Amino acid sequence: MEKNKLLNRRFIYKTTTDLIEYLRIIEDVDLLINESMQLDPLSENCVIYGESVQEFLVGREVVGNDPNVKFHETIKIKDFSEVEGEKIVSPFSTKEELFELLKTNLKHFSNYRLSFVTLDEVELFFFNLEK
Repeated sequence: MEKNKLLNRRFIYKTTTDLIEYLRIIEDVDLLINESMQLDPLSENCVIYGESVQEFLVGREVVGNDPNVKFHETIKIKDFSEVEGEKIVSPFSTKEELFELLKTNLKHFSNYRLSFVTLDEVELFFFNLEK
């Protein structure tokens, strides 16, 4: 693992308990971003934030600000401040192995950020949020 900083991020997402839904969620988030004249995706990466393996925030990191997002029924917006943490880049094998990697590192950190374009390789960033 290597020490890194995760810069300020604005995240548009939906909450789910089942990662199988991530493609549908990304389509919904992309539709909202495309309809907005004030938001652009930061990258093509699908991003998942979480504190456990029971609930996931699935979406895209964006630039811009659209005040209308806060009125959306199911899509939310969250801003993250800069944080230091540990970064791992790992080949993706199975959901079970990924969950085990998350659980192991969540013993030392309160949160994670999972980022990927395809499921061949995932970037994991573990960090602690100030409460």
